[in-house]
Amino acid sequence: MIRTHWAPEAEVDRWNAYLDPTTNDPMTCGPILANMVGATTWAELRAREDAFVTVRAMTLHTQGLPGTYDLNGLRGIHRHLFQDVYEWAGELRTVTTGKCEPFATPDEIAPIMQRVCDRIIALRLFRNMAVLAVCTELARVYHQTNLAHPFRIGNGRTLREFVTALAAESGHTLDWASISGDVEMSALRRARQGDLSALVTMFEGALHRVSPGPGPSSRFSAIPHRSGGVWR
Repeated sequence: MIRTHWAPEAEVDRWNAYLDPTTNDPMTCGPILANMVGATTWAELRAREDAFVTVRAMTLHTQGLPGTYDLNGLRGIHRHLFQDVYEWAGELRTVTTGKCEPFATPDEIAPIMQRVCDRIIALRLFRNMAVLAVCTELARVYHQTNLAHPFRIGNGRTLREFVTALAAESGHTLDWASISGDVEMSALRRARQGDLSALVTMFEGALHRVSPGPGPSSRFSAIPHRSGGVWR
C-alpha cells in the first residue's frame, strides 16, 4: 500500500503486514500477499489458491462446517478453505477495504454479523418457511455478510459455502452455476442502495428443494467459485 495524505501510518502498517516484501509482481510492480504456497506473482497465487481451496471445499462436510451460523461459523469455513495458503486464514481483517464503495470497517464486522446471527436463530434457520421467504432471508444474509466482508481475501467463496449450508437447513440446494457474475454484482449493488429485490430474484432462480424437511444431505454439492467473477 502506498501511503497518501489520508492513510495514517498505522493503517499503512496494517496493510503491509499482509504483504511479502520479497516479491515484486511485474504487472503491479509491487509485492503480493504473503502466502505459504511459494507464489511470487498474483497470477501464481491465484492459481495455487484455487487448487488448494477446491480440495479443501470437498472436505467441509467431514469437518461439520459451519458448526454455527454466526461469525465463528463463517471464520471456521474461511480457516478450513484457506488454511494451506495464508497463515491468517480464519482471522478477521484489520484493514479497511472496499470495491467501488467501502465495506464495513474492522470494528463494524462483529456487530453486523451478530445481527445476522440473531435473525437466523430467531427464524429457526429458515426451516418450514415458504420458498419466497427463504429466498428473501438468504438475500438478506448474503447482502449483510458481504457488507461485513470479514476477511482480507476469500469473502465470496466463504460466504457462498455459508449460505449454501444455511439453505440446506430449509431442505434446499443452491445452483451457483446458474448465477452469472454480472447478475450477482448488480444485485449486490442494488442491495447496498436498500433494494433487496434483485438478490431475492437471484436466489429464486438458484434455489431447489431436495427434501420435504430440513437436512444436510445436499449441502456440499458444489465447489465454491469466485464470487461475482472477481478475486475477493
